[in-house]
Amino acid sequence: MTANTVKIIYDEETDEYILPLGNDVCDAVGWNVGDTIYWHDNGDGTYTLTKKQQDAHGLEHDKRLEPRKD
Repeated sequence: MTANTVKIIYDEETDEYILPLGNDVCDAVGWNVGDTIYWHDNGDGTYTLTKKQQDAHGLEHDKRLEPRKD
């Protein structure tokens, strides 16, 4: 697993927070614009990000952040 540090940006116009991961990080884990990403508090000052997935039965779950093995 890879650790990255980024600063969260607050957009006053939309009242939203933005996590600028960059294309290199998103490409490495297979994330695209519009994907839903879950933010998990690990309870030790760190967080794990996971992508919302649907399985073959249409059930939604999250996938742990792991680089793609292309």
